[in-house]
Amino acid sequence: MNKKIYIGNLSSDYSAESLASVFTVYGSVEKINIVLHQNQRSKRCFAIIEMSSEKEAAESIKKLNGYDLSGRAINVRRIKTSDLNLIKNQ
Repeated sequence: MNKKIYIGNLSSDYSAESLASVFTVYGSVEKINIVLHQNQRSKRCFAIIEMSSEKEAAESIKKLNGYDLSGRAINVRRIKTSDLNLIKNQ
């Protein structure tokens, strides 16, 4: 398993510090990368968070998927290769 998780449906106003405060309830956050991805039709904001263990990542996914964060239900799941490709193309 992977310690990295994807967080989607974020507001572009959200900071790494604010996001860390939500996730540290479930373990140590080692790294946060917030990405604003824009194309001609839309823009979206998401984050990749690396927890300190696979167990903490799994607990975060279980507890925070669908969590209301500033009026938005966030999507929290294991990271996919396509998520990493979006970061590389920024």
